[in-house]
Parts: sequence; C-alpha cells; structure tokens
Amino acid sequence: MSEQRLRDLGREAEELVDLPDLGSLQRRGRALRLRRQVAVVGAAAVVATAGVFLFQDRSTDAPQPATPRSEPYTVYPGAQMQDLEAGTYELTPSRDGTEPTVLLTVPDGWNSWEGPNRFDGHRAGDSNEEALARSTWVVGVTVLDVQGVATERCQPTVGATGIEMTYHQTIRAVRDIPGYEATVDRAGGSGLFGHPSTLIRLTPDAAQQACARDSQLFGTDTNGGVGLRGDLDVYVVDVEGLTYVVVANEVGSPPQAMRDELAGILASVEFVQPD
Repeated sequence: MSEQRLRDLGREAEELVDLPDLGSLQRRGRALRLRRQVAVVGAAAVVATAGVFLFQDRSTDAPQPATPRSEPYTVYPGAQMQDLEAGTYELTPSRDGTEPTVLLTVPDGWNSWEGPNRFDGHRAGDSNEEALARSTWVVGVTVLDVQGVATERCQPTVGATGIEMTYHQTIRAVRDIPGYEATVDRAGGSGLFGHPSTLIRLTPDAAQQACARDSQLFGTDTNGGVGLRGDLDVYVVDVEGLTYVVVANEVGSPPQAMRDELAGILASVEFVQPD
C-alpha cells in the first residue's frame, strides 16, 4: 500500500472516530478523586462520631463510682432518738464485717433513728419521742441490708430470713408490697450512689397509711423489722453484687428547706468497702 493511501486512511479514521477530550478527562479525574476523598473523610467522620457515641454510651451506662472521702466521720449512734451534730456518719447495714458500710453527711438538727430523720412538734423540755408523736411532717433517710419484705397490708412484723436477697428479687418484692401504688424507674438513683440502682416510688393507700405506725415493711439482720410512714422513694442498689435498699420517706408537707436537706443527705450516701 502506498504511503499516500496510508495517509488517506488515517484522515478517514479521524473523521469516523470521536477522540476523547483530554481536558474533560482530566476534569473528570479530579472530580472522581475529590469524591473519593470526600467519601473517605466522611467515612472517617462517621467512624469517629460513632466512636464518640459509643464512648458516651459506655460512660452513661456505667455509673461512675463516688469520689472517696477524705474528711473524718463518726460511727452512727443508732436509734437513740437524740439530736445529731452536723457531720459525716458511718452506718453499718449488715452484720457481715466483710460487706460495705455507708457514709452519709447530715446537717445540724437531725435526729438519730434507724437512719437520720427530722420532724416538727418540738417543745422546750420535751423529748424527741414526744415531738415525733405530735409532728405534722417527717423526712428521713434509711439504708438497709434487706432480708425480708412485707407481703401483707399492715403486716405487724417482717423477719430477717438470714438469706441475702438478690437485686432483682428485691425490686420485685418492693414493687409488690400490698397497700402501695408503685412506680418503677429502672435507672433511678444510679447517679446518686455510683452503682446500678432502681427507684421504686411507693404511695400508700388510706388503709396502709392508717396502720403505718404499727406495721413493718422490711426485715434486716441488724435493725430487726423496720416500718416507715408516708410516701417512700425506695432505691434498690447493686453494690458489686450485694443488694442494699436506701429509703427516703416523707410524711405530711415538710418545708422546702427540709426537702432540700433530705436531698443533700441522699446525694452524700457513699458505699465504702472495708479495709
């Protein structure tokens, strides 16, 4: 084939075939690289964000332990019905010396019962028992190692079985106490005590309230039977596999200042492992 014929075929091929626009290809290449870069950055951002959410979820789901206290404390005197000095006290909910004790801080003017409480009705020269008998309002905090829970309305005594109740057993038993309307908050109190906790709000009906002074709700190995009047916030707390019950009770219409003091005592509750 002659050289001229080859040149003619080349021109015919150029006319029949659309050659790509190299500039357009370069622009498309840059756009593709940019989309890939954005996709990579976006994926990294998603992973990072997911990591943050996962970390936040773990931080939220795992209650943080309470900060250890450095201030001195006094052994709680027990149910002496005497005025308490302001300060931090150590309560011993269980007879087992290998189980945690409890520190809580009370302001001035509170009374020593199974746990600290406060009420009106005081008169010069009268005892705390006399004041309590004529009180119109009461607030209090009690920490118990519960081994028995009332199963009847107005139950006169609740004994300690000697068998530790599990976390979920205790929740069910408290929720089902006859004579009370129960509201359950599965996460209630975990932020207060630094351990998993369920809050059960108990509101007594008229019959239960009428017999509350002569009935018991909980049986323990240290306090015997414990009775409580009024509306109850019962926190069931899982302390590393051991179950404790923290009760805040309110009778009548306490002043807001007393409710605030009650909340402060609850916030101070700390479970301490023995040395």
